[in-house]
Amino acid sequence: MRYSSENFSDFEFHDTELYLKDCENSNLRLTARYLNIHKEAEQNPHNCDMETDCAEILFENADIRLFETMEVYTYGCDGSVAGFEPRTVCEGADAADRLTDELKKGLSVNCVYAGSDKDGAFLSVTSNSGFVAVIYFARAVIRWDGFRSEAWYESTGNKPET
Repeated sequence: MRYSSENFSDFEFHDTELYLKDCENSNLRLTARYLNIHKEAEQNPHNCDMETDCAEILFENADIRLFETMEVYTYGCDGSVAGFEPRTVCEGADAADRLTDELKKGLSVNCVYAGSDKDGAFLSVTSNSGFVAVIYFARAVIRWDGFRSEAWYESTGNKPET
C-alpha cells in the first residue's frame, strides 16, 4: 500500500466501518471503510480531511481483552420502560469471540480511544450498535492506497469531536 501511519490520532474514526480481514499468528487485520485522515497528518497532502481509499489496519500481537455491551432500555408509547437488557462484560477468549463475530458482520464505529497503560498500548472502540471493545497490541499500522474524496463532514462543517 502506498501510505501508512502508526498514529491513530491522524485519523477520524466516527462512522468508520470495520471488517475482519484475517486473524493469524496473533495478528489482527481489519479493513476500514469511510476512514478519514486529518488534514494536519503528515501523510495527507490535501488541505482538508480526506477519506482514505482501501484502508487496512494491522494489529501485531493483538490481544482482545474486553467486550462490554451497554445497558439497553426500550420504552412504550406512553414513555414507560417496556424492557431492559443489562450490561454484559466478556473478557479473554469470550471477548475475542464476540468482537470477531461483530467484525465478520462489519461494525460501525462511534469513536476510538488510543492509549497505553502498564500492560502496553491499546485501542478502545465504541460501536454505534452499543458495545465497547478493547484491543491491546505490540504495534499497529494503518495503510491505504490513496484518497477517495473529502471527508463527509468537510462540506457540512459538522466535524465530530475527537
